[in-house]
Amino acid sequence: MNDKIIFVIGHPRSGTTLLNKVLLAHPKINFITFEFNDLSYFYFNQHLYEKYGKEKYLMMTKDFFKHPWIQLSLIQQPVESIKTSNINTNNFQQFVHSFLNEFRLPKDNNLIGIKISDNITNNVSMIAQIFKDAHCVHIIRDPRDIFLSTKKNFGTVSPFYGGKSWAENVSQIMSLKNELKHYYELRYEQFVTNSKEELEKLCSFLGVDFDNQMLEFYKKIINPSKSHSLLTKKIVTNNFNKWQTNLSDKKLELLYAGAGAKIFQLGYSDKEHNSRISFLERLKEFILEKSRLSVPLVLVRQSLPR
Repeated sequence: MNDKIIFVIGHPRSGTTLLNKVLLAHPKINFITFEFNDLSYFYFNQHLYEKYGKEKYLMMTKDFFKHPWIQLSLIQQPVESIKTSNINTNNFQQFVHSFLNEFRLPKDNNLIGIKISDNITNNVSMIAQIFKDAHCVHIIRDPRDIFLSTKKNFGTVSPFYGGKSWAENVSQIMSLKNELKHYYELRYEQFVTNSKEELEKLCSFLGVDFDNQMLEFYKKIINPSKSHSLLTKKIVTNNFNKWQTNLSDKKLELLYAGAGAKIFQLGYSDKEHNSRISFLERLKEFILEKSRLSVPLVLVRQSLPR
C-alpha cells in the first residue's frame, strides 16, 4: 500500500480549505478531517506520555482519537474500534502512520492528507524534522485579499499585524523548500483562474492522475460554515484583487508596513514599500489585534496526561 502523506498548508484564508475539498473529491485521496493543526502539539509534548512506558504511543493514539476534530471524522468508525495491534509503535513517525491508516484502509486511499493553517511555527518545525518524505503543498494568496476575507468573516482585524503574520507564516512555510524532497507552491490566484491546468500539475506532483471529480467538489459539500459558503459553488474564477476597490490607502499603508519586503518578493506588488508607522500607531494596532484574538485553544489538551 502507498503510504504517501500530503500536507496542505498555508496562512489562514489562503485557500487551504478550498484546496482541501478539491483534493478530497479525488477518488484516491483522503483527508483525516476538515482541518487539524494540533499534530505538532502531540509531537512536542511526547514527554507527557513517558510514564506509560511501552504503552506510550498506545495512550497517545487513544488521546488523539478523542480530539473533537478527529471525532467528526469517525462517525462510522468509533474510537472503540481501534485495535491495539495497529498502534503498537516505537516512535512518533510510526504513531502518525498508524492513525493515518485508520482513515486510509476503509477506502484503500493511496494518499492521505492533513490540512494545516494555524500554529504554523510548530507545524513547520515538526514537518521538517520527521516528515522528510511528505508531499507539502503550500498555497499562497495576496495578503490584501486575505485581510478583506478575514475582516468580512471575523470582524475587526489589524491590517498591520495581518500583513506581519502573513509574511512570517509564508516565510516559515517556504523554508520547507530546503528541508523536504517534495515541496510544491500553488498561487491561489492561478488556482482559481486556471483550475484544471493547475490541478493537472498538482496531481502530477502528487503522483496521481487528474480526475474531473475534483472540479465537481462542491456537489459533496453539505452545510458549510458561513465563512466557507463559497464551497457550495464552482470555483469562483474572479475571487481576487477585491482589495483594489475595498481597501483605503491608510489600511494599505498599515498592511505594507507589516508585510515588509515579502509582498514585493512574491510579486504581489510592483514596487517595494518602505512604509513605517509610528509607535502610537503600532500600539493602536497591537491593542486592536489583541482585542480580536480569543485565548488560544487546543481542544485536545484537556485529555492529555498531566
